[in-house]
Amino acid sequence: MAELFDVYEATGALIGAVPISPLELDKLHNGQTITIMFHTPRMLRDKLGERNGVFEVLELDGKLFVTNPDDVKRYIELQKAIEENAKSNSAVR
Repeated sequence: MAELFDVYEATGALIGAVPISPLELDKLHNGQTITIMFHTPRMLRDKLGERNGVFEVLELDGKLFVTNPDDVKRYIELQKAIEENAKSNSAVR
């Protein structure tokens, strides 16, 4: 199961937290870069619009840095929108 980890811009500024699986974390600890691609789930595109992007994560001195901060921000916003949609749908039932 993925855990949330803080990610940073190249300047060292905190962007937010993204889920990283144990396998991905192991790769990062071993010096590899991981790529995260995302898009709006098909069933939610009418409600949330088409959102997509890609960013890479690498570990330097125990901190996780990303290559494209704007896509990370869009990813975090999309995850929040999906969560809010799920909550509003469960409240209706």
